[in-house]
Amino acid sequence: MADRVTHIDPDQIKDDSLTPEELYKANSPTITNKYVTIDETDLTRFKFVEKPLPTIEESILGNVILLYFSGNGIVANQWLGVVYALIPSNEVFTTFPYKMRLLACTVSNASINADFKLNIWKLAVGDTNVANKALVTSITATDKRVFRKAGFDPEITINAGDKIGVYAQDVGDNPSDIVLKLYFQIIEVTSYDVTGENFTGDFSGGSV
Repeated sequence: MADRVTHIDPDQIKDDSLTPEELYKANSPTITNKYVTIDETDLTRFKFVEKPLPTIEESILGNVILLYFSGNGIVANQWLGVVYALIPSNEVFTTFPYKMRLLACTVSNASINADFKLNIWKLAVGDTNVANKALVTSITATDKRVFRKAGFDPEITINAGDKIGVYAQDVGDNPSDIVLKLYFQIIEVTSYDVTGENFTGDFSGGSV
């Protein structure tokens, strides 16, 4: 694997194939976007290779973001909290900075044999009418204390600027002290995007 060089100026080197000793002695100021690799034709020598540093977009793309939603005590027919259980996700929406896809989820709670149905609701970017919220997916399980799901078919994607909240529906033996974790992967990056929305209402009305 190539090692980053920070103390070699290639302009001061006539031959870009160096012995380790020559490489060590060529300790003039910094080099930008240059790497040193072993010369495959002569394993005792090194050579410079052009390799630009990754852009911010390239660095972010593919990263996985973890979102938490939770509820205290017995959880039934209520919106889960975002960050803290006391901050309801139907009023304080989780907004996405990039386009992402849902990779997996995990659920934990304090009760054994718990039944749960967690509905993820979304309001599209630019839409300020909360009555237009749409059901993204439902995460359901029966007689479980912990639960995990990896992979969604069809694929679930969320656009930059979309807003989500999570509702815990009463389906039987309700969970207590529940924590939902959603694993999202960044699939599209906008290099510069500064915008926002202002509107009244929340996700409470209509279907939940």
